[in-house]
Amino acid sequence: MRTGLTIKMDRHVLLSKVEEQRQKHLAEYELALAGWREKMTAMCMQVVGNYKKLIAYPRDLHRLSQMPEKHVKDFDNAIAMLNNATDMVIELDQELFNTLVLGKWDWQTQAQMTNALYGPHMSKSEAAFVPGIRANEIE
Repeated sequence: MRTGLTIKMDRHVLLSKVEEQRQKHLAEYELALAGWREKMTAMCMQVVGNYKKLIAYPRDLHRLSQMPEKHVKDFDNAIAMLNNATDMVIELDQELFNTLVLGKWDWQTQAQMTNALYGPHMSKSEAAFVPGIRANEIE
């Protein structure tokens, strides 16, 4: 919903918020990537073991084809723009405020769902909302 509202924010305050979001996103990505690597390694070992025994290919291997999402470049671009701005006060419309201040990026929901597949923080109730995963597979 667009309301036509705009606000003015101190550039340094805005920059700080974007940098905090970047660090949080990067930490979540790195955690998810470590989980993805662990699950991929286990699944590959299962494939190798099954191959040697001439047993079926693991039917769930396709799930690991969706790697964790990393959007650090989006944060880096916003940070570079703010660092190079000549104005000390930046005017934000509602969309920019939601993105830069509240951290509601257009890719955020998909990235969080994908990264949650591999992070240790996913609960059974959260798993119910992730396509392609069954809650009973979450420990």
